[in-house]
Amino acid sequence: MKYRGELFGFAALWIVMFHICNQIGLPFGGFFGKACTKVIKWGNRGVDLFLFLSAIGLCVSMQKNTIKDFYKNRIRKVVVPVLICCVLYFGWEDLYIGGGDFLNFILNITTINFWIKGNGPHPHWYIALILILYIIFPLVYKLDVKTKHLSTVGFMGAAWMIDSAA
Repeated sequence: MKYRGELFGFAALWIVMFHICNQIGLPFGGFFGKACTKVIKWGNRGVDLFLFLSAIGLCVSMQKNTIKDFYKNRIRKVVVPVLICCVLYFGWEDLYIGGGDFLNFILNITTINFWIKGNGPHPHWYIALILILYIIFPLVYKLDVKTKHLSTVGFMGAAWMIDSAA
């Protein structure tokens, strides 16, 4: 995809602006300011764009690699950097500030705490989600290819129904 990096950058800026403006408010006036405000208020859609672009990259990776190589690449490119950041952050948060809560540290760096308690540092939900999606992606991809995309249509319909019910 020719402008994939630029689209990732746009999505990241959109998400950042969304969060900043949620914290400090949206003081923009005038026609242009109001238009910007509407776009920024939809900044959480940047996450959707991130997931979509990631899925395209995962499809390309599955076409070029074996499942073993796919997982090795995900571990090298995503899991290791995320784990380093989580160990540093939660090491500080749980072990230093939290008085040496080693169990909480382990539960946080593995994202288990998110799935049990449903909270934590704001981006923690995205890390928990993306790790699960990486684990199941090869299965979903193979099913999609085998069913000639009918399974994807089914997943999309189920996601739409779940989202509509929420």
